[in-house]
Amino acid sequence: MTYLNPKAAELYASDRKILGRVLWEAFPDAVYEGSPYVEHYYRAMKERVASSFDAYYPEPLNLWLRIDVYPTPEGIVTFSRDVTEERAARQALKEKSEQAERQLAEIETVYRTAPIGLALFDTKDFRYLRLNDRQAEFFGLKPEQVVGRTLTEMAPIEGLKELFDQVLEGEPVVNFPLEGELVTRPGEHRYWTVSYFPVFATDGTVQAISAASLEITNQKKAELALMQSEKLAVVGRLAASISHEINNPLESITNLLYLAERSNDLEETKTYVQTAERELRRVSIIANQTLRFTSNRVVLRKFLEGS
Repeated sequence: MTYLNPKAAELYASDRKILGRVLWEAFPDAVYEGSPYVEHYYRAMKERVASSFDAYYPEPLNLWLRIDVYPTPEGIVTFSRDVTEERAARQALKEKSEQAERQLAEIETVYRTAPIGLALFDTKDFRYLRLNDRQAEFFGLKPEQVVGRTLTEMAPIEGLKELFDQVLEGEPVVNFPLEGELVTRPGEHRYWTVSYFPVFATDGTVQAISAASLEITNQKKAELALMQSEKLAVVGRLAASISHEINNPLESITNLLYLAERSNDLEETKTYVQTAERELRRVSIIANQTLRFTSNRVVLRKFLEGS
């Protein structure tokens, strides 16, 4: 090195004497096989080609530098800039972006594989904008076969459109008992517990409608069968308890997924996802236990007889 301006001296030399010394003598740790310094300085000196590169200066500098190299008749001239903080900021942004992608993937997995039907509708014709696998299973179809079709086209159930009209006015429908037939399963009378919520834009208008649906056809059939017995009052309390235990986490999941999809805070989103997963496991356990209980008539009879 034959010249250092004050800034370069501050950046490179500090209290070290490097004028008159070659690079690998002044900074031996910076010279190794494949070193960008060797490659770019060689090109400038031998091939007379200017270039620019980022490289790490090890101890004692511990800096990332952006170096522009220019050939001159006397040798080479380099211009260096400390980009350590810039690279650290880029790395932090990259890690944050990767974390956000993982969080979104987790949300999508929870949404897609949830044991309850989840869907989003537009506000014009109540068309399906998206839905998860469970919602599509109600129709015996895949999600992509349902997207774009209207609510009433898929579920011509009396009073259903009026419920959506209510939500369109900003009033949610929570834990509503719904029954009827689906267009793909004519002749099958089925039962659901549904919750519909308005999705508000920043100006306060309703921009979409979210829906959560839990099919309770088997439970309802079991309940109807039990209503024939002399233990109607006991069974009624049991059914009410089951409905309450299922509806509470159902409402919680709907709200948590809505909040998670719109949160810009990664830690907050992670908390929403983790809470939703716990609620999903709770719904699954309750539903499975209820199905096993209500499908076993021997157990039911013993229960009704108090044994």
